[in-house]
Amino acid sequence: MKTTRLIIWLCATITTTSAHAAEITLMSPTVNDGSFESNVVTDTTFGVRQGPFTIASGVWNITNTQNGGWHGGMLTNIPNGANSVVLAGANGENALFSDGTNSTQNSATATSISLFGGQYLAVHAGDVFSWSFTLNSWGFDSSGTLQLNFGGGDIQTVGTGVAGDGNISVFETISGTYTATAADAAGGQLNATFTIETGKTSTGAGGIGSTNVYGDDVQLSVAPVPEPSTIMLLGLAMGGMATVRCRPIRASLISK
Repeated sequence: MKTTRLIIWLCATITTTSAHAAEITLMSPTVNDGSFESNVVTDTTFGVRQGPFTIASGVWNITNTQNGGWHGGMLTNIPNGANSVVLAGANGENALFSDGTNSTQNSATATSISLFGGQYLAVHAGDVFSWSFTLNSWGFDSSGTLQLNFGGGDIQTVGTGVAGDGNISVFETISGTYTATAADAAGGQLNATFTIETGKTSTGAGGIGSTNVYGDDVQLSVAPVPEPSTIMLLGLAMGGMATVRCRPIRASLISK
């Protein structure tokens, strides 16, 4: 009876282990600065880091286009009277920011450092990534795109979204999942790239040209598949216990 119970337990363990393990957080407001708080916004006139430029921080490198003399990159909620930005970050003070005109579109791009470390050291085929980010814009067609760079030129667009309500006071959340392939696993790298782009339509107080867009609160987690060696060891253990269980049965049949 005890052997039977042990075999049942091993079966259940193998079934559980062959599924995905518990999720590991790779990026959030408190892990790898998903809310862009490690970047310092130094332009206190408007609370914007303008460009083109590169901001080097502990997590993100941020660049932007600059068409038509408008600005973009990083924006913060700095209290500066009439020039204050009432709402910049969905989480914290800072947000990725870009501003455009009615004839041109601008974008801002944030590229992260490597997201390997701690409990997650390599990508395996079958790993499931859960992602989300927030967008805010006066424009109905301002967009955000999240990509994962797995190395070796393997860059996958895992999610896109549009700030479709034209409401500058509300951040919209876009989310989804992505399952890693064998090609992703072979790359040996993991970085995130978050890009926001202004749209061409706006109902904001600034008129058709004020198609500014804010991106914030990038979150990424992964549910890894188990290591093949773990499943193999459990399989061997189960096979051994099944053999032990069968021996008394054979002996009993022979004696009869």
